[in-house]
Amino acid sequence: MKKCFFIIVIVAFFGINGMAQTVADSIILPDVFVLTPNDDGINDFFEVRSEKNNFVLLQIFNRWGHLVFSDEAKICRWDGYRSNNTKTQSQNKRRKQKRSDDYLLNREKVPEGIYYYVAEIQDVSPKITKKGIITVLY
Repeated sequence: MKKCFFIIVIVAFFGINGMAQTVADSIILPDVFVLTPNDDGINDFFEVRSEKNNFVLLQIFNRWGHLVFSDEAKICRWDGYRSNNTKTQSQNKRRKQKRSDDYLLNREKVPEGIYYYVAEIQDVSPKITKKGIITVLY
């Protein structure tokens, strides 16, 4: 499988004297990812993190555009299960890395197929967004 990377560097100008300050961060993700959540240790989850340890919003959509998974954390992982946390970004509250008990109790596998992801770094301005495709195979 060919790996593709997406890196963005942002330069912003601050202060009266026009001094440049680099506010850089990046998300390094493949454009296409095959998720095989079968506990063999290979492609069992899709992970998103920023290079500068900022919060990332990860949203997974099915082929009809319905949100099936949403997480906002410093490290987001999707393992092919539908989440109960499918609120919009404005409804999401930042939480610690620890998953809630609610997420672990009511887990439901998504069907095999093609899903779309949107990953966005939350703590930089302007926000950095990366989109791509995830194929789920069991």
